[in-house]
Amino acid sequence: MTFYLLIALANTTVNAALAGAIGLRWDAGWYANIAENGYRYAAGTQSTIAFFPLFPTMIRIIRVITGDSVTAGLWVVNIAFFVALVVLYRLIRLEIPDDEASAERSLLYTAFFPCALFFSIMYTESLFLMLTVLCFYCARRHIWWGAIACGMLASATRVTGALMFGVVALEWARSHGFMLSTITQRDAWRGLITGLRREWLLLLAIGLIPLGVVSYMVYLQVNFGDPWLFRTVQIEWGRSTLLSFQSVVNESRIVIESVVQGAPVRLASLLNLSAVLVSLVLVVPIWRRFGTSYGAYTLLATVIPISTGLLSNLRYSMVLFPLTMIMGVWGGRSKGIHYAILCLFCALYGMLILLFASDVFFE
Repeated sequence: MTFYLLIALANTTVNAALAGAIGLRWDAGWYANIAENGYRYAAGTQSTIAFFPLFPTMIRIIRVITGDSVTAGLWVVNIAFFVALVVLYRLIRLEIPDDEASAERSLLYTAFFPCALFFSIMYTESLFLMLTVLCFYCARRHIWWGAIACGMLASATRVTGALMFGVVALEWARSHGFMLSTITQRDAWRGLITGLRREWLLLLAIGLIPLGVVSYMVYLQVNFGDPWLFRTVQIEWGRSTLLSFQSVVNESRIVIESVVQGAPVRLASLLNLSAVLVSLVLVVPIWRRFGTSYGAYTLLATVIPISTGLLSNLRYSMVLFPLTMIMGVWGGRSKGIHYAILCLFCALYGMLILLFASDVFFE
């Protein structure tokens, strides 16, 4: 494990140096703006309202020590990424106790995911990955209050963090013998009912996991008069606000028709569509290998973002750690599979770093 962590840290150090040299590019500038000036909104323009509050709040706190937002942000993301890798390793060993190599491969695939540069620049990816992995780990170890705390913080980082409510609830039911595979068994229902009677207070606390999202909505209502404003402003980034999937259907059709006809294809659309398709294909093997909570989380965390469009879905998929968990297992079947995954990831990773350094938008 130590060897793979060192590789990952060397990788993030290079990216952090790149981020420090480039400064506040793309979404990083928005987070620094929130940390320094708070939230602002003007109708018809891109707004800081689109970004959830935990990450910029942490930047503001750490800035007291570092003196500037960029350094504070880099501290947060790189420490969070290191913690995420350590806990991810422990989580995989918990799920596959007799297969250390799969855990190590998963760390490697995570560290060199095609857009892994976002793990070490001022984006929420590292923080969100850390919180969701910690939430899963605590839930699987039945450390319920730790899982609840991490779930709340995840939901204050991204809207999909609210899915941790379902994850923790499923794992709680599983701890009492109630799963999809036992749903027809009398003992499973008896265990569930006993758990409900004895641990009703814990269940109420689990229900508070979406509080991060809810508290931000309350803030928006109080200050701007619209609790759904974080969704409404997405239209200024070219997203749909109707949650109808029509946008992603149209974008996908354009990509497929262009490929079939041999016409030029927009790189961002191709990358995002590919990420969505791979994520959806892997849901079933993830579900079968690791269980309902992993499969359901992967499915919903893929479907929710594409309900408004394809934009940034490659980046969103990088925090879906069950993807690299199943890849780590498959990579053990043969060296060919392992090196094929690693070479593809590294080639795309290098290309996207060059594009980012050249300020060529690929999301």
